[in-house]
Amino acid sequence: MLTIITFVLVLGVLIFVHELGHFISAIKSGVEVEEFGFGYPPRILGVKVSQKKVLQKIAQTESIQVEVSDEQLDSETELIKEKVTDTIREIDQPKTIRHWQWFWGNKQKLSADNTEGIIYSINLLPLGGFVKITGESGDASDNPRSFANQKPWKKSLILSAGVLMNFLLAWILLAVGFYFGLPQAIENNTPDSQVTYHNVVIAEVLPNSPAAKQGLEMGDEILQVDQQPVNNIDQVFDIIKNNPDKELLFRIKRQATESQVAVKPEILPGGQTPMIGIGMVNTGVIHYGFFGSIWQGLKTTGFLIVRVAEAFYELLKNLFSSGRVSADLSGPIGVAVLTGQVAKMGWIYLLQFMAILSINLGVLNILPIPALDGGRLLFVLIEKIRRRRINEKVEAIVHNTGFALLMLLIIFITFKDIGRYGAGIWQALKNIF
Repeated sequence: MLTIITFVLVLGVLIFVHELGHFISAIKSGVEVEEFGFGYPPRILGVKVSQKKVLQKIAQTESIQVEVSDEQLDSETELIKEKVTDTIREIDQPKTIRHWQWFWGNKQKLSADNTEGIIYSINLLPLGGFVKITGESGDASDNPRSFANQKPWKKSLILSAGVLMNFLLAWILLAVGFYFGLPQAIENNTPDSQVTYHNVVIAEVLPNSPAAKQGLEMGDEILQVDQQPVNNIDQVFDIIKNNPDKELLFRIKRQATESQVAVKPEILPGGQTPMIGIGMVNTGVIHYGFFGSIWQGLKTTGFLIVRVAEAFYELLKNLFSSGRVSADLSGPIGVAVLTGQVAKMGWIYLLQFMAILSINLGVLNILPIPALDGGRLLFVLIEKIRRRRINEKVEAIVHNTGFALLMLLIIFITFKDIGRYGAGIWQALKNIF
């Protein structure tokens, strides 16, 4: 249950932030937005916020001028003229009047003046959100505020804003994590004052080595060797070197669970001294100051964007060249399982995991694949080069086809996830019910 709740919250935040980027950029660009929803339909509750501008009197001044003149008509008659000028000046300023219309589900009543407005809704499925922009499918061509009638640079800004928001969220999450302390590999120039909780983590396990045969895995944290606590790789190497013929008891920590594994060193092919066949790295929780965490978060975000982009490139290359996907690729079920595992490790690890997922979502959406933001950006670029619009039906067919292929890929990956995690998922469901 913790895994399900955490996964829904994490995925909801990432998608909501992405759609919020589209929403804010559309509003600031003067494009008409019909609805911005939290979660996915069916709609539970909605409010239509409409507004109109009126002139409001804020001050009034009045001045009266009296002019008196006389004219002698004859010796006995005098004409006296009196002119009174009453000047009233009214000072007005524009005022925005907002009207809030609440309604349940789709039971919205048309307003008397049919005023345009934005619907803000709360929907049943709490997985992120959505924004409905007028003309995003090429329709409403007679509306000057339609997305279809905007200049290419405005369209590009709106389409890429969701990706930028995902990258910004990752930066913020990583900066917060670095401020409170994130687990990292310790470099030689890292000051000891910034490091807490020194750990030794397995970075590599050689195939067919004693460590591999006994089930040690990459990512395992070594707590003790032969009942001796260790916090750096030199200590581990010394214990193995001093006990070449002895079976050593390794106490490890894997995903918040501790266990003991007995491993006996052996001389590996090409070697001369007994080894267990692992590569290790010194890690620790490293803290940065306020400004240091901001800079470190920005650097790490940029580094992860490049690495994730490289991973997607390799994925697509293998998919089109051999028709295969990586065995390590996970879909929604795999991500849900990983989310639950990370959540058990602590909130600081969950922040780091959310940042990586946010960058994955951003990079995936910017790829030039039909139905994704990158695919729509590609069509904007084509329109700019051709200097005329692409046929709406053609564009719709391309995007719908791309969406269908993405769904097939997700279904395929989901079946792989079920095969990998099915037993654990079934046991978890039995525990719940």
